[in-house]
Amino acid sequence: MKIVFKDGTKKECYNPIESMLFKNTERAAWLFSFNMNVNSAEAERILTQENISKIRLENVDGTQGYLSCGYDMVNSVSIEYSDCGAVTTVQLKRGIKNDEGI
Repeated sequence: MKIVFKDGTKKECYNPIESMLFKNTERAAWLFSFNMNVNSAEAERILTQENISKIRLENVDGTQGYLSCGYDMVNSVSIEYSDCGAVTTVQLKRGIKNDEGI
């Protein structure tokens, strides 16, 4: 699977998960997490507020899959280095309108 960012950058993507956060039993935000193979400099270049505002997942055969708009914040980026290279875990966040606090 590939993740395609607003600027057209495509990266192999692993384990994409979208989760809803709650605060005091109210919907507060969505988190979208995934793994990709990039180093810190490449992560900084790709993960801008503008570039994450429209992302899509593309199937292996190149057909479009899931499309998401509205992510407005990089919540976290963790890079695990090993002999095989770097695996970067990214978590994006978007608030739910009319909710406060998160």
